[in-house]
Amino acid sequence: MGITELINGAPPKELGDHVCAAILSALTPFYKIGVSLHRKIYSSGIKKTHKLPCRVACIGNLTLGGSGKTPVVIMAARLLSEAGKKVVILSRGYKRLSK
Repeated sequence: MGITELINGAPPKELGDHVCAAILSALTPFYKIGVSLHRKIYSSGIKKTHKLPCRVACIGNLTLGGSGKTPVVIMAARLLSEAGKKVVILSRGYKRLSK
């Protein structure tokens, strides 16, 4: 079993899975602190959000690879395009070297 399955809630089966699950559980408070800081940075105005003049659909989150985001993006883009909508797909650049 991979780490992706554990993160997505699958129960650990083998010893390695249990070790990995224990490590992830130990890191949970740090993740919560990071999320809390992130929210505070935006709510305090230190970092600003930007409004776009169009509708935005976000597919994906902090999930690691293998959760099926790309096929969903392709399907959503196809359906929206067939419905006469203009579609643009933005990516943060998977494994890109430039900033």
